[in-house]
Amino acid sequence: MVGPRLGRFDDGFVKDLPGHDMAFVTLGTFMLWFGWFGFNSGSVYVYSAMAPASAVQLVAMNTTLAASSSGLASLLVAAKRSGTYDLRICCNGVLSGLVTVTGICGFVDPWAAAVCGLIAGVAYPITSHCLLKAGIDDPLDSSAVHLVNGVLGELLLSFLAKPDHVQMLTGSVCGGIFYTKSGWLQLGMQMLGISLTLVFGGLAALLMFAVLRHLRLLRVDQMTELAGIDNIEHGGPAYPEFGGHQLNGMGSGNGHPR
Repeated sequence: MVGPRLGRFDDGFVKDLPGHDMAFVTLGTFMLWFGWFGFNSGSVYVYSAMAPASAVQLVAMNTTLAASSSGLASLLVAAKRSGTYDLRICCNGVLSGLVTVTGICGFVDPWAAAVCGLIAGVAYPITSHCLLKAGIDDPLDSSAVHLVNGVLGELLLSFLAKPDHVQMLTGSVCGGIFYTKSGWLQLGMQMLGISLTLVFGGLAALLMFAVLRHLRLLRVDQMTELAGIDNIEHGGPAYPEFGGHQLNGMGSGNGHPR
């Protein structure tokens, strides 16, 4: 509905549009990671106000393991394909692991959290590459990080949830497929929840974006995009050190086939 950025796809090639400051990207990633500990660990008390300290410790450990293993897996998978170790891929890999483990961190063992992180770390760069092959420009890789790995985490819960952890937080005696036969029922419930969320979220987003497009608020005009929104809205470039060649919307000039 929005379409790719100008110059992102040119004559069958994917043109690189690199970020401006990897130091800020890395700092932002660590800030998110730090905040995730409060988010996940604090959520333990949503299930039980009298939850033991060991439950919070388990959640914090699983959050760490999933993020770490996912970041490392993404870095290695991308390096295998490109021959370089891309810090941006590593940072998004860390976020992918955090997204995957958020819904399951209180219900799985640490080894399972690490495995989930490895799966997320492999899924992210593959999904990102497939989107580019399909001609879909996702500037922040949000679909690959949040959508795909969010769904992945919900499905993995149905396999790896340990009955002891589930009972400690919810009082219910159930677990994943690797532990109990009732895990198949849990898998069905997870798939139902995923489907309903995708349908509701997709329709709501489609309606909102359609209205914005009709009002001509969904995307800036071509002249503004080429000049840079910072130049038009704020009277000057946000990153003058990159020079004029970065303001024409055509990226670095390097690219690879779709």
